[in-house]
Amino acid sequence: ALEAGTVRLVGFSRDRIVREAEKLLRDDKEYQAMANAVNPYGDGKASLRIRKWLEFRYGIISEIPPEFSSNFGSKT
Repeated sequence: ALEAGTVRLVGFSRDRIVREAEKLLRDDKEYQAMANAVNPYGDGKASLRIRKWLEFRYGIISEIPPEFSSNFGSKT
């Protein structure tokens, strides 16, 4: 996550935590860089994808769910 830019290691100093949080709140470029970084842990929608595949597998839906792969680590 550090390498991907989705989190920052700021330590446990209250002043440093506040300073880094304020930077994200005040600087749109800083915020957008973090907000649009590809999360190496996925997009938080795994359970929805699993549900769709189970529904397909057991005949509840007839359309095959789309494939998914993360962009993390790609050079594109």
